[in-house]
Amino acid sequence: MQNHSSLPRDDATVRSLTRQLAVGLIRRHADPVPGARRLQPQFDPRRRHDIAQHIAARLGEHLSVAEMATHANLSTEHFSRLFRNTFGCTPHRHLVEQRLQRVCELMDATARPLAEIAGDTGFADQSHLTRSFKARFGEPPNAWRLRHERSTAFQ
Repeated sequence: MQNHSSLPRDDATVRSLTRQLAVGLIRRHADPVPGARRLQPQFDPRRRHDIAQHIAARLGEHLSVAEMATHANLSTEHFSRLFRNTFGCTPHRHLVEQRLQRVCELMDATARPLAEIAGDTGFADQSHLTRSFKARFGEPPNAWRLRHERSTAFQ
């Protein structure tokens, strides 16, 4: 058992060590400004627009994150980080959302079969479209189309 009588016991030393410990803990664990978020790097508005246009123009094609990154002259990792900071989701999630939005527009404006719409919007087939659509909207595309046709018929 160690004898602690050799350690300094004066109040000034204890207060000083306590203060140093508290300051170290605060610096390590506290936010510099409560509630403030660190600024995350993002695409500038012109580049954001260019990337969004590139995706929109290629909705019906296979478009990988690597191809998007190459278009932006960035590494895949850096592109993905900037994309997520700018658009609020991953590049793939954004691509799927844009495709599904286009599917809704086509179902609303035309009576084309779903298999045809699936092919034109970059889905592998009607089944792939249906799975993605149901996961996003909670109902299959045909049910959405019927419900939407009935709601617009009464307007």
